[in-house]
Amino acid sequence: MPIWVGSAWTELVFLSLRSNEFFGSIPSNLCHLVRLQVLNIFSNKVSGGIPKCLHNLTAMIQLGYQPYSSFTTFSIESAIVTSKRKEAEYTTTLELVKLIDLSSNNLVGDVPAEITSLVKLVGLNLLRNNLSGFLPQILNN
Repeated sequence: MPIWVGSAWTELVFLSLRSNEFFGSIPSNLCHLVRLQVLNIFSNKVSGGIPKCLHNLTAMIQLGYQPYSSFTTFSIESAIVTSKRKEAEYTTTLELVKLIDLSSNNLVGDVPAEITSLVKLVGLNLLRNNLSGFLPQILNN
């Protein structure tokens, strides 16, 4: 993914990088986009882990936004996990995050336990990635 993502346009609200064949890891600068409400990185070749810095995205409504869908759910059949990871801890609970779609990438590693602090999360799509390890216990329910 481009290194400039997250540093060039700090007031960005909507960012769609869908189906661009971006590769590499999700840049940590992305976590500086505190006004970001919609992030779509579906169907790229992103690799690495899922960043734990999602707590910085306090305005976030959805990750993996589907522009023509009126639903807050997703099709698990088309989901693949390749998302952002970072060595940071959640310090706040994000109450606006409803959907995270990191599908169709090459993400690796564990699903961060910090994701369980997203109390309003109703959809998590990690399909078609190379994730390993255990899911946080609450996600098994």
